[in-house]
Amino acid sequence: MGKETPRDKIEAVILYMKRHLREKLPRDQLAELAGLTPEHFSRVFKKHTGQSPVDYLIRIRVERAEELLRSTSLAIKEIARQVGIEDPYYFSRVFKKVTGAAPSDSPRRSVPRVVALDYYGHLRALGVEPVAIDAHAVGMQGELADWSAYTQDIGPSVEKGPNPERLRSHRPELIVSHSQQHASALAEYGRVYVVKENEDPIYGQLTSLGGVLGRETEARRWLEAYERKLEGLRAAARAYFREETVALLRVRAEVLQVYGNMIMGYPLYKALRLAPPRKLSKQFVINANYHSSVIEPEELSHYGADHLFVVVQPDEATRSLWERIRSTRIWADYPAVRRGNVYELDVRRWLAYDPVSILSQAEEVAELARARMNATHKNPS
Repeated sequence: MGKETPRDKIEAVILYMKRHLREKLPRDQLAELAGLTPEHFSRVFKKHTGQSPVDYLIRIRVERAEELLRSTSLAIKEIARQVGIEDPYYFSRVFKKVTGAAPSDSPRRSVPRVVALDYYGHLRALGVEPVAIDAHAVGMQGELADWSAYTQDIGPSVEKGPNPERLRSHRPELIVSHSQQHASALAEYGRVYVVKENEDPIYGQLTSLGGVLGRETEARRWLEAYERKLEGLRAAARAYFREETVALLRVRAEVLQVYGNMIMGYPLYKALRLAPPRKLSKQFVINANYHSSVIEPEELSHYGADHLFVVVQPDEATRSLWERIRSTRIWADYPAVRRGNVYELDVRRWLAYDPVSILSQAEEVAELARARMNATHKNPS
């Protein structure tokens, strides 16, 4: 919540790159986004990434192309366009330079035609790119924003179901949904798989969906990589947070929620195994999958914690409520506030609840922990 650091600026530029891979991204434009001169931007970028902006952009374009080669049946020429390279010969050269092999030599496999009315991030972890999505339900934001460059939106499916004509035009072999209510109607267009919402998003939903798609191997490999990464992330988080308590507060129009170990709380309590406030600990004993508590501002002290993560909706009414809360004595007396341990999170990134997003959220918290540790070492009290 403090002043934006050079690392913050570079991370913002990298996220912009990933979301706009199909566009021309000259250095001057990226430098302007960072608020730096082109020369200074290049120096700062290389310091934080080890690569020049041009080389880094080529690498992430090739990495995205590799993913599309594995998860779609698109022609190589079309994949090149999807990652912002119009010349297929140049694409082949840079692809081989980065990977050591030509794109035509990359392994490809038959991919079912999947329409995702939800659980897009789960499919992404399994290496399956849907032919169409419900962008509203999927929530194409945060980490998922750059993954749907060519995937078509078939319209909202929450209330009335997806647009029938659009759905039929994609000839789906499998329709992935969260709604049992629409399953019978959807069956007219293809096989339907309704993901169980009460299953763990990683150890339940991902493995189940992998079985349905014949991607058991991909699911197992993703889980193994996830566990390996978590070991390092937990160590980084533990080094800073130690046994201190951590809470997550969501602020939205006239409503305050303290999250349990589901949705936004999953990365904190289940992935990183951070310590919740005492009141939440008691709730976890009663319900291992405790979602959240809706509270009044004066109840915030009941969930006192040494560290507080805050997710604030970006609308005017919510911002007004947030300002009022921060002007109260209850807020001033909150343990994390007194210690300067309040961290505001991006709602677009933290609303996502799928394996890839959860890992990214855990990485964000671990990176924050590392940054705070480094700052402590540089400025010991």
